[in-house]
Amino acid sequence: MTFVKIESKNILKFVCMFTVAFGGLVYADTIPANPPTDSQIIKIVIAANHEEIDTSQLLKKSNNRALKALANRMVKDHTQSIAEMKKLAKNIGLAPEQSKASEDIKKDAAAKVTELEKLNGAKFDKVYINSLVGDHEALLKTFDTTLIPSSKNAQLTALLKKTKAVVQDHLTMAKQIQPTIDE
Repeated sequence: MTFVKIESKNILKFVCMFTVAFGGLVYADTIPANPPTDSQIIKIVIAANHEEIDTSQLLKKSNNRALKALANRMVKDHTQSIAEMKKLAKNIGLAPEQSKASEDIKKDAAAKVTELEKLNGAKFDKVYINSLVGDHEALLKTFDTTLIPSSKNAQLTALLKKTKAVVQDHLTMAKQIQPTIDE
């Protein structure tokens, strides 16, 4: 089992949410006991995308150009991912289905936005980038251990792999910026 160092309380909540919602550890190397259905997977990915959009839109508060550029890219990419997921769901006849995981992601997003709204300046930048890195590391693990292996539809699996690659790109960019952010 591999564990990722997590510094933010909200990231820990995010990881715990996946643990509870899927009945197994997010970092496990196997599919959890109660894997999500394809309809639930679609809703989970849509909810995770909305979370990233909501937090990234707060970067208007930042004076850091690199963070703002990353946030703009994230808003663009996550908006596109939502559109692609919704289009695929329609094309394959699946309605995105709410689950404990997607509900918890929404709650986590609201809490994260509230926390970030209270911060300013360098503290905001530091908390945001650390949260972004932790979220994307956890999400990549979730793609590998739960979402992709649980998908029953080949088109959905292909879109999940494409989405995972975008998440990996965001993580790479965030990790390049992270050491430059001082508190």
